[in-house]
Amino acid sequence: MKKIALSIIEKGEIENDYIEYKKSKEHRYGIIKTICAYCNNYMKRQYGILFIGIEELDNKVTGEKAIPKRPISGIEKNQIESTENAIKKYISYIRPQIELRKDVHIIPVQIDGRYCLAIFVMPGNRGPYYTTEKAYKDFKLKPGKYIRINRDSVIANEIQLNELVRSFSDMAFENSFNNKGATLRDLDFDYMKEYFYQASKNDDILNSSKIEMARHLNLLEEPNNENSRVTNLGVLMFASRPSKYIDGAYIHMIIEKDGDVNNMSDLEFTGPIWKQAKQAGDYIETNFVETIANFREGQMNPVKISNFPAIAVRELINNSVLHKEYRNKMPIRIHVYYNYISIINKNLPLPPITITDLEQEDFFDNRNYYNNELMKLFKPLDLAETYGSGIRRAKGLLKANHSPELEYSPKDHSSEQTLVKIKANEEYLRIRYGKTEGIGEVEDVMDSRIKHDSTDNSPISAEKTVELIGEKLSTIKKKNLVKIVDYVNEHHTIKAEEIVKLLDKAPSTIREYLQILVKCGLLKSRGKTKDRVYIKKY
Repeated sequence: MKKIALSIIEKGEIENDYIEYKKSKEHRYGIIKTICAYCNNYMKRQYGILFIGIEELDNKVTGEKAIPKRPISGIEKNQIESTENAIKKYISYIRPQIELRKDVHIIPVQIDGRYCLAIFVMPGNRGPYYTTEKAYKDFKLKPGKYIRINRDSVIANEIQLNELVRSFSDMAFENSFNNKGATLRDLDFDYMKEYFYQASKNDDILNSSKIEMARHLNLLEEPNNENSRVTNLGVLMFASRPSKYIDGAYIHMIIEKDGDVNNMSDLEFTGPIWKQAKQAGDYIETNFVETIANFREGQMNPVKISNFPAIAVRELINNSVLHKEYRNKMPIRIHVYYNYISIINKNLPLPPITITDLEQEDFFDNRNYYNNELMKLFKPLDLAETYGSGIRRAKGLLKANHSPELEYSPKDHSSEQTLVKIKANEEYLRIRYGKTEGIGEVEDVMDSRIKHDSTDNSPISAEKTVELIGEKLSTIKKKNLVKIVDYVNEHHTIKAEEIVKLLDKAPSTIREYLQILVKCGLLKSRGKTKDRVYIKKY
């Protein structure tokens, strides 16, 4: 590389779509966008070279322009390291993240008794590449996907952008065979048959053999070989455990039960990724989504309130699966808390969409996908909406439930991940837990089924307790719940550990009893997890 750099300088080659000269590291704006443009390799060059420490000639008398000025202005020897460090920092403003000594090589070159740096940028394979919003904040460099046209680094227009996306999609991960050696034998025929049964009622396909189904979806490296290697798409869709062949191809769920940080668990969804999306949504809906009826003052009929709209959660899980960059070895992570659910992908959305757009906008007609073929296979299963509409639907469902708006981070793209937070309905939190996120103790919403005057300290009778908890519980459970209420009538408050002694039951059973009493409006909780007490609700 050093010989190539010396030859370019000695020949006085003019700046073009793969050569650029900068006098010093202070040209931050130009350095960042030029490296970004070289990564995108719009002109299909073998590499791009950016020289730091060489001023371009601009002689208005002779007309000489855009060639290296000799002798070079250069970099002092004791400034080489600090200049290299500056270049490394500038690279951090480009996404997807590029690696030194793999994507970018910084070569010191000595000529004319001075030093310069030759920065060789290899064409990327994870793009399109773009500059971050932080580059605008720090250097006023407009964020976007830069390409090199002649001797200028410019943001791609719509036509150029389409071409750029197509050029990278030709190297799409889902159509590659770079998994850990999966063959047709490693695909589960039952999953393939189940997929086609749900996605198509075509009898010809449903009655096809395994190799015929794989050929129909272009999954085989050798279409007529029953031992053929299969694409990454085939692994993701039909391997019984895709993460065996593609690292990180699973969903990891972390659960905090009842707001208790000491009561946490986790589980993994590891089947074909369309199954993962469905099963993760099913698990949350079955175990955590709850709808309660609240009687508001002056109203005869109760208002139904959900903590999380189940379909909105499903939409966002499906979205995370579709927009995961499966080259990344990190799984999708879902954190489930009593007051919010967060979904984390270890990659950013493809430009021109930004995280700020995801939070603030409803329409994403120009959204690009990491996994176009995967989206086509999800659509017949109703796991993918029309282009760009899944998030819009989720936002509409949250609005209809009077839930807080979706919260996306990090808005400045300071880390290479996308996190969406689905916050619980605040009225639900007041009724269920006596508080909302970020609001310490709040006034409880009254339930008209047990209306009391604020000065009424009369005990709640056993008959009233049984009436409010309903008829579906066993006799033993009803008796134990009455004992808890009788204790609160006498002592005014109760803690979970006191109920364990009172009933001689396991903590998990006690948590279930408390959930029932809070849900039906007999008790409310006060205080943080460690010091939480339960009192009568009136």
